[in-house]
Amino acid sequence: MQANTTAEESQERIITMDKGSRFTAPADWKMKKFDNHLQMMIPEEEFSIYFIELANPVDIQKAVKKAWKSIQPVFNLAPLKEIFPIATDDWEKAYFAIYSDTNEPDIIMAMARIYAGYAYICLVQAKSATYASRSSELMLMYESWKPRGFTSAQLNQRSAKNWNECDVQEFEKFIAQGMREFQVPGLTIAIIHQDGKIPYKKAFGVKKWGEHDPVTLDTPFMIGSITKALTTFLMAKLIDAGKITWDTPLTHLLKDFSLADPALTQRLRIRDTVSASTGLPPRDISWILKFNNVKPEDRLAEMKSLSATTEFGKKFQYSNELVMTGGYAAACAYLSEGNLETAYAAAMQEFVFEPLQMKNTILKVEDALKRGAALPHAREFNGNLCAIPLELEGAVYSVAPAGAVWSTVEDLTHYLLAEMNNGILEERRVINENTLLERRKPGIRMSDTAYYGLGLVNYEVQGLNFVGHGGGTLGFSSHLFFIPEKGIGMVILSNAYAAHPFLQAIQQKFLELTFNAKVQAQTILESAIQERAEIVKKQQSTISLELKDFSERDKLLGEYYSDIVGNMKLIKSNDRYELEFDNWKTEVGSEEHAGKKNLVIVSPPWCGLFKLQFNTDQTQLNLDFFHEKYNFTRIK
Repeated sequence: MQANTTAEESQERIITMDKGSRFTAPADWKMKKFDNHLQMMIPEEEFSIYFIELANPVDIQKAVKKAWKSIQPVFNLAPLKEIFPIATDDWEKAYFAIYSDTNEPDIIMAMARIYAGYAYICLVQAKSATYASRSSELMLMYESWKPRGFTSAQLNQRSAKNWNECDVQEFEKFIAQGMREFQVPGLTIAIIHQDGKIPYKKAFGVKKWGEHDPVTLDTPFMIGSITKALTTFLMAKLIDAGKITWDTPLTHLLKDFSLADPALTQRLRIRDTVSASTGLPPRDISWILKFNNVKPEDRLAEMKSLSATTEFGKKFQYSNELVMTGGYAAACAYLSEGNLETAYAAAMQEFVFEPLQMKNTILKVEDALKRGAALPHAREFNGNLCAIPLELEGAVYSVAPAGAVWSTVEDLTHYLLAEMNNGILEERRVINENTLLERRKPGIRMSDTAYYGLGLVNYEVQGLNFVGHGGGTLGFSSHLFFIPEKGIGMVILSNAYAAHPFLQAIQQKFLELTFNAKVQAQTILESAIQERAEIVKKQQSTISLELKDFSERDKLLGEYYSDIVGNMKLIKSNDRYELEFDNWKTEVGSEEHAGKKNLVIVSPPWCGLFKLQFNTDQTQLNLDFFHEKYNFTRIK
């Protein structure tokens, strides 16, 4: 096994393997060469990736099993989850296998693809917390791994086609089929041209599953993290107004702001809060589990306990709390008196919504309902779709700059037009071009072809350069992008949790009809539907709701407390077990895996996602989700 390195050793290097395949690796990963594989690992040896080339793979799953045996002869784990992603470009087949659960201390997974008689297999073993902070580096290496002679689609060399009536009918037929089979109640979509034309926009479906009130182009949806792009638009506008710069220190605007590390506290600037590159990890569960009567000021106070898990400016880590901090800090530069919620709402109204003519874009759920908002939906334990309580979406309001905006497809076309025309909307300059474009510059690397800028992602799809952001809340999914070199963009809003695979299929259908891309949208949709069905089937086979399986859980009944999340109760009600938090409650099932017994949340939208382990003396329940760990101690 040979390995040659080139490129800048200080940052990245190119690894070349025996058969001529190559991949890009971060410079700080160590390399070990063996006769039949190559091992990459971080210096702490808490994250290892094995690269294996196997000739003549008859079956991709069998090839992965053979690869495991080649490095660990006693490996006998069965996958908890198997995924067959669409093979893009020249790849013939692709396969993911996940062998560990989110609450286990180790991540074990395999990723494989087939090309020209060889299987290219990555086997992954990592500590959960380390994986959470450095998974982007895994994706860099895996996505950049290409065999000799491999080719990728280059749609940038093709002109955009104007749709005819047959194209429109095919597109709408695909959306209608996907909504029916993927179970998405309502959806609005628009395609925008840089010249101001909107050649396609349409509303599909209903505001609430099972009812008849239709979605319209003016129906507000929660847009989730697309809010981040609007928050950095606000920052850029405040820079134009001379109130801040990208390099204004946070502590100049938020006098009481602090992190666990005083040096990092003083180092953070406005741009850092929206760059995903500070080393601060996500801590979303804390505000999902506890949000009733929690104010932005409370969230900022909680930041005092947050520590970095990677070096500043080196690794991609997505932190909603840090975006929240930057958004509120910027708002304080505009309105220093009063509370943070009022300052952010006022700043967004004056500097974003009004200049962009976003007349139906709001921050309050009550205002969205007055405008006929769509309602949130998620999947039940049995796999069926249902509306979820609107109150659950209140979790995001204390971190509003990161994801709380409600908007319409009509309003977001105005925003997209301003982006695509570098700050001009309807022949009026609404923002300085340089400050606008600063947000789009590729920043921290997310994968082989994706970089995070300032609240915007710069990424490549089949040779086309995209700029945009996705959004997801507990009951909504959204997607927004534009292709600067082609002067075309798209926005899609839906009222279903975790519908992004369907939205990606719509994007692919758009590329097929517009740029004659490889026909894959239908396969992407069918694979997503099959994968979700298999997840539901797996959960129902491993998680029990039967009372007989809870015999020892009766000893766990009682009240618990977490310093971060607050109160939690485990109660028995109407022949079922429930967890009650300050804001919501959920039914729980039981599960045993790898010798451990768990309580599993089974109510939507988190069916099977959150699992609590209990210690032997039943005095503590522990929730582990990658690097996020919450201990609930019994108080009654």
